[in-house]
Amino acid sequence: MTTLAAGPMVSPWITLPLAAVCMVLVAGYTLAIQRDDIPLIRRKIRTASGVLHMFIVAAFAYGVSIANPDDRKPFVLCWMLVVGLVGVSVILALVDAAVTVKIAVQERKDEAHRAAEELAASILKARSAGEQKGVRSSHPQGPSA
Repeated sequence: MTTLAAGPMVSPWITLPLAAVCMVLVAGYTLAIQRDDIPLIRRKIRTASGVLHMFIVAAFAYGVSIANPDDRKPFVLCWMLVVGLVGVSVILALVDAAVTVKIAVQERKDEAHRAAEELAASILKARSAGEQKGVRSSHPQGPSA
């Protein structure tokens, strides 16, 4: 008789309360995301990830404490579900990271564009103030290289 054939790995009295606490924490985080001021696409990805994690916790708790290895089909299906859901979770994390990088790059471009516009406006303002005072630059075309 192997260790797995002896029955569930951990007592449900230990696993199920821990799983319930984890699910409440994940649900609280998922609900808290809805109130944050984050881009809609990131909120959707993280909400999907939170819901997925609740399913992962439930399936893992079932697999560890309720599924009996002697019943091979439900046991294997449960663990295949856990592994598959973890894989989907990793893919969602990669998508979230890619979206975050895309948003950061766009914000940098916007900031650089805004800084360039402010610089151009201040140069024009300085030139018009200098022309009003009658001061002319020695290089009207700008400095030469």
